[in-house]
Amino acid sequence: MTKFWEFLSDAFTGNWFPSVLSIAAVAISFLSYRSGRPRLKVTADTASLVGESTSRPVLIVTVVNRGGARAPLSEVYVRSTDGRLSTSASEPGAVAGPAPALPHDIEPHGGRATWYFNIRPLQDQGQRLVDADQIAIRAHVVMGNRTVSHPDVIPLNGISYRTTQPRRVRAARWLRSLTRSSVQFHFLLDPKRVDLRGGTVQVPVWNTGRGIARGVLLELVRTLPDGQEERPVEFPEPMRVGVVPPRRVKWVTVPIDLPADGPGELTWRVRTRRTGGSSGRPPHTRKELEEILSTWVPRKNVK
Repeated sequence: MTKFWEFLSDAFTGNWFPSVLSIAAVAISFLSYRSGRPRLKVTADTASLVGESTSRPVLIVTVVNRGGARAPLSEVYVRSTDGRLSTSASEPGAVAGPAPALPHDIEPHGGRATWYFNIRPLQDQGQRLVDADQIAIRAHVVMGNRTVSHPDVIPLNGISYRTTQPRRVRAARWLRSLTRSSVQFHFLLDPKRVDLRGGTVQVPVWNTGRGIARGVLLELVRTLPDGQEERPVEFPEPMRVGVVPPRRVKWVTVPIDLPADGPGELTWRVRTRRTGGSSGRPPHTRKELEEILSTWVPRKNVK
């Protein structure tokens, strides 16, 4: 017992005890400072909003304030990791259903707010990119000059519709999807595939389905002011694209100098022998291509 009291006496009179007290005081001050500030946790999950006749994919972004002070949020947005695609909760139509208006304050000690982002517009924009299958998105929250992000990324094409149909019906639809193809045409401009001297440019034909697309045709259509469509005399027959594998892109060479004379608007469309034409877009003119190439700077490969 005597040794114990001697130990306590040495501890309180020794040189190391004030240092321990200083460290403890600093730790208590830090914890008190931290507990008096807002601390945000951002989570994101995929779901589907089911209506009376349709359903749409959404990204549920939830922000929880675990700190001891209010968290003033100025912006909540979803952006792809490469920065090419983004949508903000403050944009009209970006959020489904009732959602807190921005700016918004989240109460301390467990206060939360949730936004349901419509992801279909982002998916439609992503389909126009060559690396659509590799695009991932992340949720971000802005509080003052600080941005808090969801730690994980979510594949954009992994967000899909969820149905409430029986398992047997869903299995039959999945089996049929293995043989179905879906061809689309987008005038995605790749400056490396533009040949102004030769008067040609390569455009992508997409097969977003799981089946092989056979007999794919690319045709030039002129839409007249009265709504009727016709093929220009210079291009009376569609171009044969051939076979496009599932989830793949096939580049097709088309002429740049197209017949511009005449009423209506020219549009490239892609179709198969069994299906009608999909929505296309007007081709770029030579002047537009020259302007784009004059400002294009090749991106260096980063090792």
